[in-house]
Amino acid sequence: MVERVEFHVPFDLLDIPFDQWPVPRGRTGSRQRPLGVLHEVVVRCPDERHDARAPWRRKWTWLLAQGGRHPAAVRVVDDTQVNDDLAVDLGVRADPACVVAHTTGTGTQDVVDALLEGGVPVAVWRRDGPARDSAQEVAALLSPDRALLADLDVLALPGTIRDLRRGAAAGRSADGADQLVLLWDDPDCTMDHRSLA
Repeated sequence: MVERVEFHVPFDLLDIPFDQWPVPRGRTGSRQRPLGVLHEVVVRCPDERHDARAPWRRKWTWLLAQGGRHPAAVRVVDDTQVNDDLAVDLGVRADPACVVAHTTGTGTQDVVDALLEGGVPVAVWRRDGPARDSAQEVAALLSPDRALLADLDVLALPGTIRDLRRGAAAGRSADGADQLVLLWDDPDCTMDHRSLA
């Protein structure tokens, strides 16, 4: 059985709701379930990392060595922190390895652009922006007790988000889990480009 479905896409397609694509189920295929309820669904953007290969690899290696619960693994970025220096700030050190974007509109695009340039391999944001006026809202959605960023396990995010999507589909959650986008860009797992000709 397939556990994870990865979409390798250019920057402009990162917000496409791949996780919501309907998958026929049942004996006749008459029932449909969202892809992100059945599988871990992540987006990748390795082709956008031309100048950031070294920090990208450094951050991923750091994340694996330190573990997904390291206090410095995650940085929450909100609209007030989006500026021209964000990419440099994100890329200077081995941490953070994950950005949780609590941003709206072009702020989200700017954060994603900055984290790609800064080599950050993991990021989470909501397609429709934050639902409430809280800089920790998306991070709290991801943590086990739904309150503390310190509980967030970056390495478990694909499964965590799939479980949140399952809860939303079953009506157990109304907090926008079906709007989460997970960028999961393991530099050790890239596709070779081959011509179809």
